[in-house]
Amino acid sequence: MGDAFHPMTPNLGQGGCAALEDAVVLGRVLGAALRGGGGGAAGSAAAAALRRYEAARARRALMLTVRSWVFGFLLQLSFPPVTLARDWFVSTLFPPGHFLDHTDWDPEA
Repeated sequence: MGDAFHPMTPNLGQGGCAALEDAVVLGRVLGAALRGGGGGAAGSAAAAALRRYEAARARRALMLTVRSWVFGFLLQLSFPPVTLARDWFVSTLFPPGHFLDHTDWDPEA
């Protein structure tokens, strides 16, 4: 769905990845709906599938969008007391494993 569904800033580098995730989930729900529906029911099955897609992707898209905005905002501050606190906070509370947890996506989940 692209930026209309997840208008994130580029701070995590996840825009293109989120689009690929969208394609996987959308293909699965539409494929299942169209295989199961027949005749005139295909339109209503596709509409229901789009709602399932939306529900499946909304939480992840929101998390990525908010996280990218917060990281961008914090990384661009230049006020020295804030910079010192930011550097301590990020280095102490966000070890590399946590910083990259947004890259661990399972299409089966």
